[in-house]
Amino acid sequence: MSAPTQPTPLIIYSKNPDFGIETEELKWEELKSEPMQIERNAKIIRRANLYSHSIKPPGVELNVWQSAMTRVIKGNTSGLTFPINKVKEILDSEDWNNLMMNLTSACEKAYPDADTLESCFKKNVDRFKKTLLCERLKSLVKNLFIQQKSINRIIAFGSGMLSPPAEFGTSPAINWHYQLAALLVIRDVWKQFNQGDLEILIQGPHYSELDAEVAKRSKIQVVSAEVGHQMGFVALNESVFVIDFTTPYSLLQLIFEVTRPAALLIASMPLEDEPYHALSYTLSCAGQEVEIPGLGSSPVRMLKELRAEYEEEEFDLLGLDLGDEKDEDIPGYDGNGGICYLGDEPLMFTRRR
Repeated sequence: MSAPTQPTPLIIYSKNPDFGIETEELKWEELKSEPMQIERNAKIIRRANLYSHSIKPPGVELNVWQSAMTRVIKGNTSGLTFPINKVKEILDSEDWNNLMMNLTSACEKAYPDADTLESCFKKNVDRFKKTLLCERLKSLVKNLFIQQKSINRIIAFGSGMLSPPAEFGTSPAINWHYQLAALLVIRDVWKQFNQGDLEILIQGPHYSELDAEVAKRSKIQVVSAEVGHQMGFVALNESVFVIDFTTPYSLLQLIFEVTRPAALLIASMPLEDEPYHALSYTLSCAGQEVEIPGLGSSPVRMLKELRAEYEEEEFDLLGLDLGDEKDEDIPGYDGNGGICYLGDEPLMFTRRR
């Protein structure tokens, strides 16, 4: 008698976590031909560890960090010793702890259990399917699936929590639920041209066990974004449709180091020059110093390769109801604050045959 099948965990972690960093730029062709899968995965995890650290130290607000880095760049300084003690003050402060407790409490109050959260999510999925944005999305991916027959997986990065610290019907809940609703719609279109099912993986740093449980009910699998795991990047290959809902670091750069996906839908075109990503800096904490090196690569070459190897198509935003640009508390049917729910200026890239 065969052993019972083990249930898939709510959040998938690496069986071989690696907490190192890879400072050398990866070559996707070499990764593809790597005979040892465990070694391939380790290289990707270590490289993704560095990328996820490159944007800022933990606990520092992004705008504060970018402002500091801009000052450094203007001063022609090649490195930066960041006051990690200030970061510790932020993380250890009573105000910070109270903020985190309040956020957790707000999430639990709005969505006390999986059934409540699932009900709210399904209502927003139904609403999304009635929008013009949804119709435009279906038209876009229909053409994709006619051209690209090999796609068998979606990997989405940068989508929001299923259980945000905001009541049902408010802008954050609508925005983040619509992003995940878009994945379900894309899968429905894929099924028109393919047999079986389309695997959907989502990677983000803020998904809770509750989020993962409700996502799993819709056949969406949360994978770990934690340092040492980076499972979304490990799962990349040439049959993947990558979707980026605005990841706060150079996502496309890392993806192009790992593979050449079948297609990409991104929130907006990345900047050609993001100099603060290339800087190294030192974190001093508890008497120890840790050097965080720059990425060692530039987005300029990646963007040239993207344009040379992929067909580009702009998402049609004409006529969409994007809400009140001056008041984000008044969401539109298709966007909020003047920005589409799929991104500022969404673009589709389809790999040339």
